[in-house]
Amino acid sequence: MERVLWSLGQDLKLNIVKSKNCTLFDSEGREYIDLEAGIWSSSIGHGKSEVLEIIKEQADKVIHTGYCYADPIINDASETILDILDFKDGKCGFLCAGSESVVLGVRILQTLLNDKFLLTFSNGYFGSYGDARDKNENSWIHFDWIKNCSDCSKECGSCDSFKSIPFDKIGGFVFEPGSSDFIKFPPNQLVVSIVNKIKFQDGFVLSNEVTTGLGRTGKWFGFNHYNIKPDIVTFGKSLGNGYPVSAVAINEKIAGVLAEEEFYYCQSHGNDALGASVAKKVIEIIERDNLVEESNKKGSYLLSKIEEIAKSSKIIKEVRGRGLMISIEFNNSKNDIAHEVSHELFKNGFIVSNFKGMRHIRIDPAYTIEKTHIDGFLDAFKSIMNIFQNN
Repeated sequence: MERVLWSLGQDLKLNIVKSKNCTLFDSEGREYIDLEAGIWSSSIGHGKSEVLEIIKEQADKVIHTGYCYADPIINDASETILDILDFKDGKCGFLCAGSESVVLGVRILQTLLNDKFLLTFSNGYFGSYGDARDKNENSWIHFDWIKNCSDCSKECGSCDSFKSIPFDKIGGFVFEPGSSDFIKFPPNQLVVSIVNKIKFQDGFVLSNEVTTGLGRTGKWFGFNHYNIKPDIVTFGKSLGNGYPVSAVAINEKIAGVLAEEEFYYCQSHGNDALGASVAKKVIEIIERDNLVEESNKKGSYLLSKIEEIAKSSKIIKEVRGRGLMISIEFNNSKNDIAHEVSHELFKNGFIVSNFKGMRHIRIDPAYTIEKTHIDGFLDAFKSIMNIFQNN
């Protein structure tokens, strides 16, 4: 791997030669249980035969389309996404990565809102590039809900922090229903209050579902936990089950306004047939196999068992999660303890998400993970916590 450019700070670089569901096999015959689903993407398991078959089938027809022609599968896949969102008469477009989908979604909002600001939460992550990443203060307003609202007991809208938000200057709310880095979920009352305020003045709401969408949180979408209805939804990760495809869906109202604005956006791999066919198949499998409920059930079980372990541990600060999106945060009494724990888990055959300097580990396995693998992780984690507790 000496010729590979690594830029994420990870130090576990295995030579994986085969994968099946949640099990990875390296070049030396060792097995590992993948508890981060690749990069949280292989939501229905590595090497899913039906997805591989649809890739081969579509590749025999057409992979890439141009500006002047398209494969009917693109429209079929769009209808599949719009159906699960209940975006009747909306529109959907496909790209390659989650970052691209958020950039396009934000570009659409900025086109509609002209000089109005976009509101977002300070800890949101919207991708690797563009204005969605930079969130420049000339066009974005940031609200720090962790600082202002974590311990607040007041009725939302009555406090000085909420009143300080200049809603008269804001035309849209870009919402992440669960921070992808730390897995922290904004308070329900706060989100609903902001959305109601934005909608009351004819503004728009974008929900970034790249990490939280398609069952990851135990519901179809992260915004379902807040009983709100966004106007734009961005997809990525789970949509391709490891294949690089993302999407942007807009409702009928946005589609109508956008048509009048003559909105243009060029991207070499926009609306590729192969990506669209994979996205359609992944959603069909999630629906057919009831995998959203599987994520909810398995996540509830895993979260409750981790919380039991945490009760007797002095080094665990907090456990957070929804569905199969779980974070274990450690106290900072010992340097890089989360990193050390991730390495001990690796020695026991379990791969979790952690980067040097972070005080937490993430657990985001496929919804198809077997209970024996969940229990195996719990046994290993409990033993490791006992060792650290006594050191």
